[in-house]
Amino acid sequence: MTVRQAVGNADRRLRIAGCESPRNDAEVLLCDLMGWRKHQLYMSLDSEMAPESLEEYAGLISRRETREPLQHLTGRVEFMDHSLAVGPGALVPRPETEVLVELVLESIRILPKHTTTILDMGTGAGPIAISLAHALHDSRIFATDPSIPALRVAAANLESCRCPGRVHLIACSLLDGIGGRFDAIVANLPYVPSGEIDGLEPEVSRGDPRIALDGGRGGLELILRLAERAPEHIVPGGILALETGEGQSGVIAQKLSKTGAWESARTMPDLCGRERYVLARAVGEVRG
Repeated sequence: MTVRQAVGNADRRLRIAGCESPRNDAEVLLCDLMGWRKHQLYMSLDSEMAPESLEEYAGLISRRETREPLQHLTGRVEFMDHSLAVGPGALVPRPETEVLVELVLESIRILPKHTTTILDMGTGAGPIAISLAHALHDSRIFATDPSIPALRVAAANLESCRCPGRVHLIACSLLDGIGGRFDAIVANLPYVPSGEIDGLEPEVSRGDPRIALDGGRGGLELILRLAERAPEHIVPGGILALETGEGQSGVIAQKLSKTGAWESARTMPDLCGRERYVLARAVGEVRG
C-alpha cells in the first residue's frame, strides 16, 4: 500500500468515526510515526509503506477512531513556540489560552520595572507558567494545581523547556495554603457546568481529566470562589486575569466590579470575537 492509499483509507475511517478534522489527523499521525514534516509526507505519497509501519499506523488510526485525543497519540502539543508533553493526567492546552497569556503580558509590561511575582492557578501541563517565565526573565512564578498527575506532567515540561528553577509547582486547591501577595494572578480554572460535561466531544469528555473541566453546577463555582479571595493575595495595582467559558465573562466582571476591590474589571474577546477573558486591576497605587 502506498502512503497516498494509507492516508486516504485513514481519512475515510476517521470521517466515519466523526472526527472533526479526519484528513489532518491522518496526516499528523503518519508524520509523527515516520518522523516526517508535512512536506516530506507530500513528497512520499507514491512510496510504498513498509508492512511494519503500515501495521503501526493502522493501530494509531484505530485508537483515534475511538476518539482518543490526537495530542495523546502524538504525546505533544505546540503552545506559544513551546512543544509540551501531554497525556491523560492533564488538560490538553488550547490555543485560546495563548490569548490569555498575551493579555497578561500586555498588562504586566506597562507596570514599573521590578521582579514580578505571578500565581498561575490550575496550571495543568504548565503552558501558562512556562510561557510567562520565558517572556518575563525577571519573574518568579508559582504554579498550582490540585492534581498530582497534572503536576507531574508540568514538572516534565518545565525540565524540557529549561525553566524549572524559575517556576515553583505547588499542589493545592485554589488559594488554600498560599501566602503572600502577587503582582498577577492568572487562572484557567474549570468552567464547564457539571451536567454538560458528558455532552462534550468525546476527546474532551473522555480525554481530559474531569477535575480540569468541572466548574460545578453552573460552571462558575471555582472562578467565583477565587474572585472572592483574590484581593487578599494581590498587590495594589496588581492584575487578575481569568479565562472563562463563552457567556460567563460578563457575569464575573460584574461581580468583581461590585466588590470595590478592583479599579477596573473588563471582558476581552478571543480570536473569534467571543468574550472569553476577564482582566481586573486591584485598587491602589502600583508599586515601583
